[in-house]
Amino acid sequence: MNGTGMDKFHQLVSETPSACWAIVGNPAAREFAVFRLGLSLTTESREMLPGFAARGFIFIGVAGIVDGVPQTRLAVPLDAEALRVVVAQTVRVIEEEIEARLAEPPIAERATAAAFDSYMRFLMQMPDPRTDA
Repeated sequence: MNGTGMDKFHQLVSETPSACWAIVGNPAAREFAVFRLGLSLTTESREMLPGFAARGFIFIGVAGIVDGVPQTRLAVPLDAEALRVVVAQTVRVIEEEIEARLAEPPIAERATAAAFDSYMRFLMQMPDPRTDA
């Protein structure tokens, strides 16, 4: 926790209310998923959730864009290859969002504290690889 009472994940999300993504995955399998932190889970995201536990997914961290600069806060260390996979997955998700927005009229989006809390509750229920079993 920093002096404001927020941990590094909360702080990044609070700095990037409209450009922040959660990262979950299985580092050993080099398999990751990236979700926008926003008002609610998409239908596609909701349909993918049940399979994550079976695939050994854990909370990896958050990524965001602060004043045009990409930022990350990771909960687990990742080697260079895993980082490359996470970056590629994150860029793919951002690219899809940009393409979708270019095809539709702009929609004002702001993540709310309630939506963030909902996501964090979901993410924090995932197994923590730092604890001994």
